[in-house]
Amino acid sequence: MNDEYYLELSENPVLFENASSVNNVFFDEANKQVFAVRSGGATGVVVKGPDDKSSVAFRMDDKGEVKCIKFSLGNKILAVQRTIKSVDFINFIPEYPHLEFSHECKVSTVRSTSATLSKCLENPL
Repeated sequence: MNDEYYLELSENPVLFENASSVNNVFFDEANKQVFAVRSGGATGVVVKGPDDKSSVAFRMDDKGEVKCIKFSLGNKILAVQRTIKSVDFINFIPEYPHLEFSHECKVSTVRSTSATLSKCLENPL
């Protein structure tokens, strides 16, 4: 890694692919995880956290541009927002089937995507 172009925030930095036209990068402050989402065909997702236990890689069907993505605490449910009014949830609980469902929400005047995800989770239809 080129020492000129990164900021070290801890002794164990989290390395991830940079944002580009095919790769979007998101940060989940609650879980301290970085999501690198590569689009085009199947969507590849690499999640890295402050330790190896919270790192995971998987593929999702490409259903459009990912605007926001976060795991629940413990990485059991993945929330993916692609539109202003809906959030997709994907089950990552090992003993249950890999189910996916979508939830539409009431959104009146929201200015940011992560605020929309929060509003959707707080105000179901």
